[in-house]
Amino acid sequence: LVPLDTRGEWYRYHHLFADVLRQELHRAEPDVVPQLHRRAADWFADHDLSLDAIRHALTSGNSGRAAELVAEHGPVAALQGYADTALGWLQSLGEDAWTTDVRLCLAGMTVATLASRPAELVRWTDLAQTVLDRSDLEPDLEDEVRFRLALAQWSIASFAGDSVTALHHAENVERLAEGGSPVRRLGGLSAVGLSRLRAGRLQAADVALTRAGALAHELGNDLGVMTIRGAQSVIAAVGGLAHEAERLAAEAESRSNVHALAEHYDRFYVPFARGWLALQRGDVEPARDLLRRALQLVRRS
Repeated sequence: LVPLDTRGEWYRYHHLFADVLRQELHRAEPDVVPQLHRRAADWFADHDLSLDAIRHALTSGNSGRAAELVAEHGPVAALQGYADTALGWLQSLGEDAWTTDVRLCLAGMTVATLASRPAELVRWTDLAQTVLDRSDLEPDLEDEVRFRLALAQWSIASFAGDSVTALHHAENVERLAEGGSPVRRLGGLSAVGLSRLRAGRLQAADVALTRAGALAHELGNDLGVMTIRGAQSVIAAVGGLAHEAERLAAEAESRSNVHALAEHYDRFYVPFARGWLALQRGDVEPARDLLRRALQLVRRS
């Protein structure tokens, strides 16, 4: 046995010995292998180890259980920096699963957005619309699908740089989010705030983003806090509020150190705000370096 921690809780077999055991299992009792993978998937899911749970569920051949886990945990994995892994899970389930379980389409839309894959986002959005049009969904699920479709349409317009259309979709997202869950209200306020910022309506943007930031903090959404505080730091920098801009940029930066978010495209607000401040001070070379870094991150989206 090889220890995996210092508390004496987790161990693994030596790799060669584990391979021998697996080969013996497949030779002696091949029929029990899928059952063992299903049991492993359930155990990992019960202990909040979603990546391992999904891996075993997919290997077990139980597509229904695998789809359930991927729909629930795929977006969470993407938020933690494993967007490509989550897209791989979805791909492995196949088209039959996508077109019969709208939850997978919703997960695909979320993961594609977080991974900055506009073409993937369009594909999952079209699939979700197809399932919605031809399925008799429960009212609550239908309402959620319509909200998420509106949010996806906003994201598609934002990725394309179409600020006018994005603001129109953002206002629709905010309308659909009214009276909904905190997660939905966060989506609506974030969409409206960021779209107002890109349209140059800075004061109105800051109002929406302040409310969105409070919700993101309450929900423990590190990506949301990073993006919102970064956007607000830009607003403060443009308004000449240097100390406030740096405070907000520092908060966004601290959040970016969580879950591998330092390289996420929405972190561009931080070096952009600091570059703007440096330019206002006349520090041209530092400003140039910061704005180049911001541009590098922007190009990822």
